[in-house]
Amino acid sequence: MVLCYAAPLDASFAALSDGAHCGILEQLGRADASIANLAVQFDMTLTGMKKHVSAREEAGLVDVGRPLR
Repeated sequence: MVLCYAAPLDASFAALSDGAHCGILEQLGRADASIANLAVQFDMTLTGMKKHVSAREEAGLVDVGRPLR
């Protein structure tokens, strides 16, 4: 039996639906990067990049490591 969960699948496809989104995943697949570095590289605001990365994290495509304090 095959089980399909629409919500995670929808989130994954939405996260991959844009060229910049795929570029972010490609970059993160090569090496870790900070939100600030990604924002500069993809010409986005910090807030915009945080939203993009959060969407990928919610889709299970990236794991955001929090800096140690």
